[in-house]
Amino acid sequence: MGKKKGQLTKKSSTESGLNQRRPSGGEKANYTDASISNNNNNNINNSITNDNNINDNINDGKKSKPDGLDVEPVSSGFLFEIFLFLLATCHLLIQCYNLNHWNLHLYNVPHIAFTAVLFTKRIAWKFVYPSLEQLTVGSLLRLLLMVVPLLSLLKSVASLFTLHDASTFLYLFYPSLFHFSLFGVTWKRPIWTQNISNSSPPVRNATILLKFRHDLKEILYGSLEVGYYAGWLPMQFLLNRYAIFDSKFCHLLILYVVLNTASLLITNWLTASWSLNKLANVLGCWSSVSGPKAAGFPMWSAHQKWTKGQRVNYKKKAYVGEAAQNAAEPGDWLAWTFYRSFRKPNNVATGAVVFQSTVCLSQLLFLVQAIQRDDIINWTIMLGFSYANLVYLLYVRRKLVATMGIT
Repeated sequence: MGKKKGQLTKKSSTESGLNQRRPSGGEKANYTDASISNNNNNNINNSITNDNNINDNINDGKKSKPDGLDVEPVSSGFLFEIFLFLLATCHLLIQCYNLNHWNLHLYNVPHIAFTAVLFTKRIAWKFVYPSLEQLTVGSLLRLLLMVVPLLSLLKSVASLFTLHDASTFLYLFYPSLFHFSLFGVTWKRPIWTQNISNSSPPVRNATILLKFRHDLKEILYGSLEVGYYAGWLPMQFLLNRYAIFDSKFCHLLILYVVLNTASLLITNWLTASWSLNKLANVLGCWSSVSGPKAAGFPMWSAHQKWTKGQRVNYKKKAYVGEAAQNAAEPGDWLAWTFYRSFRKPNNVATGAVVFQSTVCLSQLLFLVQAIQRDDIINWTIMLGFSYANLVYLLYVRRKLVATMGIT
């Protein structure tokens, strides 16, 4: 009896559930329409929620950055290299015109060809270097195309050797000695191109500072090289030793082409500011404390983490940490400069804008004071390149502020 009663109770509850789910008569159509509309509303709400989640993921993906501590190399776009080539080549032609004017037979064509082909080395390296990683048919064709400018360069060198004496001819190779003194000769892969996330603190700090020092040398050498070949060397390779020219304008052109090239290279350097800012915060820096004695503070160790405000004793001097974490060696001026520069990269960009604006303003003053038509044309062309450099710098600064969220 108990089992039957339980079965009857279960059956009655099931039938009541079925009766609740089965509408009768005119309620059937209303019930069906209501269920369909509820399902549609739920589907729409789910799709809207999914779309919002997708948009949030996209926005988070745009804002997020990788957590690794890779020291990214400063890369440049193809348009940047083209603009740098045009800047150097146009200043070369302006200098040659100032030296020879319309005496076309006095133009040193082998020297102009040599310098113009030399200025394409950055474009050629960017064009060929990716082909060296994996040899394909396309990469072999690129290497074959590079034979043409190389042969032109060798032909220009041979012509200059026959036109000038040995002391003048050696001027072509003096920048190579300067390059060797700065960078040396090595065929190994630079250490700063490797991943340093899992490296020990001393190795990581040394790698960051080596990369920073290398970038500064690249900017210094690149700007001086363009000024040397485009501005100073044409005055040494004159075919007419008794030529009359405006020496003041020649030296001003050398100065401005060096400043514009340096500003352009710094602007390209700032495109990697996010990586540099992250590395600067990892490295940190120390400030010397003159008041208290260093004996009462703990000794600095490269394997220990030091936070902001902590004071340490290093080489009988007291130092206090400035960053949230300080791994740099106390008293290292290079680490101090790196942290001060890129803890807020926008400050470097603002200083570069002020610097380039000063260059444009000074060239504008020379243009206003120019009287002869040739001087007006020359200063106008030079001012145009300086203004284009300023516009590109403002674009990089605006992009930097937008990506890093700083003002």
